[in-house]
Amino acid sequence: MLENQESRNKNQDWRAKSKERRKVILSCILFLSIVIASGAKQSYAQNKKIDSLLIVLKTAKEDSNKVNTLNKLSEYTRRIGDYDSSFYYAGEAKLLAEKINYKKGLVDSYTNMGNNHQSQSNYSQALKNHFTAYEITKEIGYTRGIVDALGNIGLVYKSQGNYPAALKYYFDALKIAEQTSYKTGIAITYSNIGNIYFYQGNLDEALKSYLASLKMIGDKGDRRGIAAVHANIGSVYANQKNYSEALKSYMSSLKIAEEIGYKRGIGDSYFHIGLLYFQQKRYDKALENYFVSLKIQVGVNDKQAVAFTYCSIGQVYVFNGKIKEGNTWLEKSLTLSNEIGSKESAKMAYAALSHADSIIGNYKGALDNYKLYIALRDSLVNEDNTKKIVQQEMQYEFDKKETATKAEQEIKDAQAAANKKQQQIILFSVSGVLLLVVGFAFFVFRNLRVTQKQKLIIELQKQTVENQKDLVEEKQKEILDSIRYAKRIQTSLLPTDKYIERSLKKLSN
Repeated sequence: MLENQESRNKNQDWRAKSKERRKVILSCILFLSIVIASGAKQSYAQNKKIDSLLIVLKTAKEDSNKVNTLNKLSEYTRRIGDYDSSFYYAGEAKLLAEKINYKKGLVDSYTNMGNNHQSQSNYSQALKNHFTAYEITKEIGYTRGIVDALGNIGLVYKSQGNYPAALKYYFDALKIAEQTSYKTGIAITYSNIGNIYFYQGNLDEALKSYLASLKMIGDKGDRRGIAAVHANIGSVYANQKNYSEALKSYMSSLKIAEEIGYKRGIGDSYFHIGLLYFQQKRYDKALENYFVSLKIQVGVNDKQAVAFTYCSIGQVYVFNGKIKEGNTWLEKSLTLSNEIGSKESAKMAYAALSHADSIIGNYKGALDNYKLYIALRDSLVNEDNTKKIVQQEMQYEFDKKETATKAEQEIKDAQAAANKKQQQIILFSVSGVLLLVVGFAFFVFRNLRVTQKQKLIIELQKQTVENQKDLVEEKQKEILDSIRYAKRIQTSLLPTDKYIERSLKKLSN
């Protein structure tokens, strides 16, 4: 009787689990159908851009515009995972840029080739191309290109798990971006620095960097960058167990990525949403999102993302008690991680394999995998690396303060020079006015002296004339007096008229 009861219970459990598995499978199929339809629409948008560029390319002359078109084709084909075409267009752009000596176009072509190699986890070649781009930008003084190249170099080192080196190049990029007010470069670099803090477990500093990045980008900035930062902010909230805010950030990231047809961003968003459900032990929803993410990641050949998703799927199966299936996915993750040199995903895989072995009682395997996990963890986060990171931070802060102090001193020097110049101008102006006053006074004084002299001469002349007049009048008076005196004498000597008249009358008689 008891055996029959146990048998019925087992059958019921089996039917319940089968029903649950069918439910998960059907949900995944429905979910994938929606995403595939959405992805088709986005692929069409990307292909439309590529078709438009190909039309332009047909009639393009052998000039810088053609180089730019080829580089854009390289970028867009990389976004859809067509790396062969992307390498081809970047190579053609490089050849033409060298032919016409178009340095900026040459930088873009090396950058595209570096990004292609990085997307395929070929890190040595990625670094080679990004360093070449960096050298050319320095040669031509292309500051924005310098910032972008330094950031790209940092990204490669981050992918390799070399956080001190990554942070060094990020801070170098940030310093130049801030000095030249390159807002996009500042925003991207803050986000990249936030990623290092996140992997180091410094969530507060990570969130601070992400929010600074988002503020710098603004609502109308680079939408791919906005999508990426929202996803990063969501990861911080998720690790702080603030699941509602985390989901809001992930959904914001997904919406933007879908609107612009950014496949990598779409794949990342679904992965993060799956991880969020896993943290809440909602394993069915986690698997749904992981499988959607995996399909997109494989489509764009994002090997590092695929390695993380393999590991995450394996973790879900292990926590669901499906150790064998889980180990299969975890081994796939570990193989791919070692192939591409991704320490972070390998570290996760070893931790998950250790947990799986401990569940089934394989304690030796659990210990071996745990030791490998610890070794990788310590290589990524150890005292030496932490010191180097702190040194990078301190060096950046010191350089920033030194730059600020230098700028402040330059302002003070400029103000002092301006004040000195102003004082000189005032001194020269006053001196000039004084000279004018002195000159004017001298002129007035001289004119006054001339006037006085002339007045004196006139007075003297006037006096002379008056003296001469007096003399003339005196002489004239003397003459008149002489004439009067002579007349009187004459009158006294000559007979009078009456006497003459009487004499005449006597003679006539």
